[in-house]
Amino acid sequence: MAQLIPAILTRDPDEVREKLQFLDGIPQIQEVHVDFEDGQFVGNTTIMPKDLWGTKTRLAIETHMMVAFPQGYFHDLEILRPKRVILHYESFSNVSDLIASLQNLKAMGFERGVAINPQTDVTVSDDLISYADLFLLMCVEPGFQGRQFIPESLVKLAALRARHKDAIIEVDGGINLDNVGSVVAHGADRVVAGSGIWQTPDAKQTIQEFLEKLK
Repeated sequence: MAQLIPAILTRDPDEVREKLQFLDGIPQIQEVHVDFEDGQFVGNTTIMPKDLWGTKTRLAIETHMMVAFPQGYFHDLEILRPKRVILHYESFSNVSDLIASLQNLKAMGFERGVAINPQTDVTVSDDLISYADLFLLMCVEPGFQGRQFIPESLVKLAALRARHKDAIIEVDGGINLDNVGSVVAHGADRVVAGSGIWQTPDAKQTIQEFLEKLK
């Protein structure tokens, strides 16, 4: 059974806390995916890790660092203490620097993810498989919720699964009730949904429908 990870992308720390409180009331949800954007790596600006210091939730937090220099936020992440930190392959000028950052995150006690943008070939995963706990395949150009799922992502997903049969693969971007079945069938273990949950009339009912489809 694939796991559903609701995503929160906002400039408002209060909105994060409200959505966390809402998700806390749904027992089947165990983790939440929080997006951090600096306006440089992507064309949008959101909350940053320090904005959530002291936030209380039973959920494990997965932080998605869509930023130009993720290393600059490691101290703030140490205080926030998420379960997992996801870095973008494209945030680094070379693989050695990315590997060094992944090793630092491990030393800090975090699980580590590597996000791969739509234009990046999944073969980059080969050098990183020993250093990442999961790969996050972006199915839209990152930055804003509500963008349309890129159909070719299914081909990339299947290719990534074929290269690394035992890897944990997460997908993010444009995931909704109509395409989540195909995403899982092509190899996803974990499904991140943002607008596919929050931009529906009844978010709680939508989450239950997602969970049914993921059984």
